[in-house]
Amino acid sequence: MKKYFFSFVVFTIIVSLFFAGCETTGSGKEGKEPYFSEKNEQKLLKSNQKIRFTTEGLSEKIQFTKDGKRLMLPFSYQEAEKVFGFDEEEIERLNSDSGNKLWTRMSKVLNTNKKQWPWQAAEVNDWGGNVLYILYLADFINVYEAKVPSMVDMKNAPDWFKEVLEYRKTVPNYGKSAEDLLISALNAKVEAGNKEVVVSWTTNKYLKGVIIEWYHDKYQNGQKITITDGSTKYVFKDLKNLKPYRFRISFADNSGEIIKDFYWVNATPRSGDKNKDYIKGPSDFVNEKYELLLTENYNISCYDWGRDVNKISFSEDGKMILVPNKFLKGENTFKYTTEEIGYEDIFWTRIEKVLKTEDKQKSFFASTAGENGNVLWLLYCADFFNIYQKKLPNMVDLSNAPDWFKSLMEQRKDSPDSYIKDEYK
Repeated sequence: MKKYFFSFVVFTIIVSLFFAGCETTGSGKEGKEPYFSEKNEQKLLKSNQKIRFTTEGLSEKIQFTKDGKRLMLPFSYQEAEKVFGFDEEEIERLNSDSGNKLWTRMSKVLNTNKKQWPWQAAEVNDWGGNVLYILYLADFINVYEAKVPSMVDMKNAPDWFKEVLEYRKTVPNYGKSAEDLLISALNAKVEAGNKEVVVSWTTNKYLKGVIIEWYHDKYQNGQKITITDGSTKYVFKDLKNLKPYRFRISFADNSGEIIKDFYWVNATPRSGDKNKDYIKGPSDFVNEKYELLLTENYNISCYDWGRDVNKISFSEDGKMILVPNKFLKGENTFKYTTEEIGYEDIFWTRIEKVLKTEDKQKSFFASTAGENGNVLWLLYCADFFNIYQKKLPNMVDLSNAPDWFKSLMEQRKDSPDSYIKDEYK
């Protein structure tokens, strides 16, 4: 929640704007380069003028308030925005009660050319912002006005900002080209069915081939298929129900160059009968039912980066495992190698080090099964906490752990079917 709260606060902060004395924004007429141009991108903004950005549900358009001091943006995704090809995750972000709607939209339609991201340009000088941020904002509005004019109304914008908008139309800018926007709009979907997974995608004139990589246990055991027949769907058949699979979809142009990549997507085939696919309750937390999918109220995720914790613990709501983002001295008892200590995925390194996961599913795959992981994932977590608590009691804090999880840990202690490696028992 902290991440979303921070984004919301940042989004509603005052972004200060200034064009100094005689250095007016100008429109670039008569050969004079305006102040708000690439030459001055890193100049800090001053506080003489202020514009607030808000998504208070006041508007269905991108427009300024009547006094020209605050820019209003739609709180949720608008049907007209489908021209930009927002994917399901992006649409969910725009429709959620948290997150930053401006950054999501800017990231979709702007090409930052390896410069600061919009939010980075806005946060400099203690969120005073710089000229680059104003250029991003102007280019963002111009792209929207060109593609979905019904969503943009600049009649109340300050005159100096209108000049920036007009000037940015006449020079190379950060708005994605027509080709880039079409490529950006390419989307794919992965849907699990009964013993199958269906991968489908959109298409346009720039797409000549689709590459699908997939695997179900280890990266090195992955497979790859290439589709160039113009179809928009591929069905993976004869898969095993309740077994998690991973897919990555890449789009290629006529030369074979990748023009857009999708991150790995998880899919778990299932029968469609909830009584067969999902647990009924904690009584199902046994090895014999390790493949059953978890319901939302038993979902536990993990977090192992960017958080300053020195113990293995749970978040306040008991739904997330928090682990130190570096190995601590006491963990030498498990004899981590220099190579293992250098791994980025610290939680998975720890859990794979102390548990036997070869026979069924690797811990990461168990965590990705269905929407909330499977029974095996919880058994792994319980065994992991048990061995760390036994060997390094001062490194484990169960104060926020849900009662049902504490009971599962107790049930798994010294169990003959525990997944703890023999050398650590």
